[in-house]
Amino acid sequence: MALSYSGEVYNFKELRRELTQLGHVFTTQSDTEVVLKGYLQWGNGVCEKLNGMFGFAIWDARHEVLLLVRDRLGVKPLYYYPTEQSVLFGSEPKAILAHSQVPSVLTTDSLREALGWTKTPGHGTWDGLKEVKPGTYVQFGRDGLREEAYWQLQARPHHDSLEKTIENVHALLADTVKRQMVSDVPLCSLLSGGLDSSAIAAIASRQPNAERQLKTFAVDFEAHTDQFVPDVFRDESDAPYARKVAEKIGSKHTRVCPGIIFCTIQRLF
Repeated sequence: MALSYSGEVYNFKELRRELTQLGHVFTTQSDTEVVLKGYLQWGNGVCEKLNGMFGFAIWDARHEVLLLVRDRLGVKPLYYYPTEQSVLFGSEPKAILAHSQVPSVLTTDSLREALGWTKTPGHGTWDGLKEVKPGTYVQFGRDGLREEAYWQLQARPHHDSLEKTIENVHALLADTVKRQMVSDVPLCSLLSGGLDSSAIAAIASRQPNAERQLKTFAVDFEAHTDQFVPDVFRDESDAPYARKVAEKIGSKHTRVCPGIIFCTIQRLF
């Protein structure tokens, strides 16, 4: 049994306790081991139990089956390229394109997607390259390929009052932020001044496992606020709102210039 894993499972502690009660023994404190032991216990059903962002591959030598799994909303990418006798997979296209059996061919449709900011689910841009769809697993074995959605967003009637709705949304958002703050390294939050990032930063600043003072970061251009010109996409500058939120929640706020970001990106490559 082998596992190649990228991501985080936020409910791994609960799953670890459940698996321990079922007789599994753990040798690490990682969520990676929980995913592997979960597969041994529940098979493909482990996908439905995971709360988090992840892309992973499990090779089950007992049944000679490869399982590729992607999280519900597709936060973590996962690509694959079937050949006549095997399948190549990776978290980025370039990892697969580096193989001698994979031609770097772009079709007309591929160019349309790349230049038109569109995305066809399951399409990996390059000819023959596939992407595991969000909330889906792809299984390869001697019987061929099988793709199955283990989760999909469902529309349901909403009958709660405004007050109950506010209470539920706040509880869900607070629980989500709290789960994602489980870390063994210092935490920070990106803060643009918009509704989403402001709500997340405010909730994070109140968590018991937050640093003494939450660090928030905003991305901006030099003199952008003074020289800001409204357009159809944005009628006000973000910077003043980011500063106001930072002051309100008492975070240590830093405005990052694009030059620093560009240098960071360069190091990644």
